[in-house]
Parts: sequence; C-alpha cells; structure tokens
Amino acid sequence: MDVDSLKLVNWEVLRDMGVPHGYALKICHHVQTNFTPSAPPPPSSHQDAPMCPIHDQPLFALCEEDGALLCRDCARCAPHTQHECLDAPTAIKEIREKLTEWEPDGDIDAEIEEQRATVADLQTQLNEATDELHKLEKRKKVQETAKGDIKSALEHSKSIPKPPFNMVVLQQLHQLWSSLGQQSPPLRGSKMPVTKEQLAWLKQNVVKNGKMRTKLLMQTESMPPPASFHQCCDDKGPTLVLVMLQNAGSQPNQNRGKKKKSSANNHPTVSIIGGFTSVSWKSEYPYCNSHHKTTCGCLGYGTPDPNACLFSLKSFDGSPPVAFPLKPGYQQQAVWHNTGVGVFFGNPNYNEFTSRGTEFAANQVGCQAFQTPGNQPRDLVQGGTVIGFEVHSCN
Repeated sequence: MDVDSLKLVNWEVLRDMGVPHGYALKICHHVQTNFTPSAPPPPSSHQDAPMCPIHDQPLFALCEEDGALLCRDCARCAPHTQHECLDAPTAIKEIREKLTEWEPDGDIDAEIEEQRATVADLQTQLNEATDELHKLEKRKKVQETAKGDIKSALEHSKSIPKPPFNMVVLQQLHQLWSSLGQQSPPLRGSKMPVTKEQLAWLKQNVVKNGKMRTKLLMQTESMPPPASFHQCCDDKGPTLVLVMLQNAGSQPNQNRGKKKKSSANNHPTVSIIGGFTSVSWKSEYPYCNSHHKTTCGCLGYGTPDPNACLFSLKSFDGSPPVAFPLKPGYQQQAVWHNTGVGVFFGNPNYNEFTSRGTEFAANQVGCQAFQTPGNQPRDLVQGGTVIGFEVHSCN
C-alpha cells in the first residue's frame, strides 16, 4: 500500500472492515505518526477542543462503558482497550437521540397535586386541633377563676357570724353555684348530651326520689367486660345506667356531646336508653344454689326491686322520653347479679336490657318483665351501635 492510500485510512474505515477497535486506533496512530510527517495542522476547531488532563492531547472519543472522554493515548490504555468507544460525531448523534426520546418517570404533576391535598388535610386537622386547644385553655382559665371565687366566697362566709347576714351569704354562694352549674353538664361528669329537661324527666319518672345526687362510677365508649363493670359498680347502692347508641347511617362519634334539634325530617343521630335499680349490683346473689343456676342459665336468682325501671331518654325517631316500669308480679325478675354478665335487667330468656360479655341487647323490652305502652314489645337498639356507657350512683 502506497503512502497516498495510507492517508485514506482512518478509524471509522477500519472499524467498518471488522478490525477490532483497539487495533484500529493503533493503526491510525501509526499511519499518522510515520507516513504524514508534513501533514497540515488540525482545523481550528481542534485547536479549541478540550484537552486531556493526563496526556495534554485533544479529546476525540467517548467510552460508552465508563462515560469518559478519551484522547488517543487514553484509548490505547487499559481499561478502555476492552471497551466500546465512539468517536465524537457518532456519540453526539446517539446522545441527541436519547435526549429527544427522554421522558420523565411517572406523572409528577399528579403526585404534586396529591401531596398538596395531603398538606391541606393536615393543615385543616391542625387548625381544628388548635381551635380545640384554645377552647380548653379558655375553659381552664374560667375554672381557675371559679376556684378563686369559691375560695374567696367561702372565706368571706366564715367572717359573717351574725344571723341577719346569713341570707346575704346564702345569696352569694347560691349565685356562685348557679354560675358554675351553667358551665357544667346537667348530669355531673357525663359526656352524653343529656339536657336539663331530660334530667328533670328522669327524676320525676325513673328515679322518683326527687334528689338524684349522682356520682359517676364508670364511663366507657363501649360495653365493658363484666369483671370491669362489677369492679366499679358493685355495692354502690342505687344506680342509673345510660347507654348511648349511634345511628347506623351516621359517622361514629360525629355528634357526641353536641345538641341537635330534631324535627320530622331531621332526626337525632344518637339515642340514649337506660335502666334504674334501687338495689346494689353484686357479682353473685347470695341466695344462689346450683339447682337455680342450672334452670336459669347460670345466672342465679333474680334480685327483687319494685323500683327497677327501663327507659328511652332520646330516640332516633325524635319521640319524647318514655319509661318502662316493672309489670305487676315480676319484681323477682328486676335485675340479675352474676360474674358472667354485666348490666342485666329482666328475664334471662329475653333481651330486655342485657349485657353478656361485651355484647349489648335491648330489643325485646316488654316481652316479659317490663311494661310498654299498649303492651307492644319495643326494640330500643334499633340497629344502633354502642358508643357510650355510663353508670351513675344515685345515693
């Protein structure tokens, strides 16, 4: 091959002929070094090209595996001799194609909107929690002020021994107690939406002693296990039991503690039912025997209580409160005491007002021991779910 023919040899031609790229680069370098001593200088573009920081020669190729820009000396050195190398025009073409076809992974706009919605929800929850915190702090200040007023009033009442001034002290203390009563629920300690009118109805139609100085014995958001019930409520004297139910079509706990006016088309979302007994609850009635436990479903004797009464204080259909007293001759089946059950009114064969384990039922009121208007059985649960349970001492 003459010198003119060798001048036509370049790296691309050798590669197209199947010569391994490492040998092709060596051949090109040998031809340019030995057969073109008077070759003209490279174009001006090569003079401005970036230089190899190691060999101080113009960069001319791209190693695909390492992503490194190479000069001719770099291309003859390991590890690039074993790698696929692209000359500048070919590398530019391939990278342009890749850039043209590039698309971002996933729908980033949808993810941004979803994250914005999450932030908005969290901000709403934060605002609600902040408002509730401010209300609690305000209530605390009111209570602290009330404590100071009580202390001052009590100290002042001690310093007025003369009888003519007793009515003045009584008036001051009564006004203070009345103002405190406006800040407290009508039923002391209760979280249920019981109004003053409903409390007055209970005093007149259920408890019937006219005093009903209640004390909260137990408060849960579901029916408690029998052991917990008896631990809190046994031997506490007369008690008032309240059960709050959530309408199956509404959100749980949505309206707890909120008063809601009812109308023909706007019924309450919660109902409140309950029972009253004037005898103490006990884990087991003392006169039980094995025979009676067997015949009565292991519940022992019923406890006589002529004052026992069931009631519906607030119903889903908005109807007024109604009491269900014992039928004549059924005093022995008023309440039942046993460690295996909790609150239990009425005959064990019927679910008039019963708590077995943590399951509550009151869908057969009037079937046996308690009397209903028109002697028609009543379902006090009406498909609701228990969301509140309270026992109040009525000593």
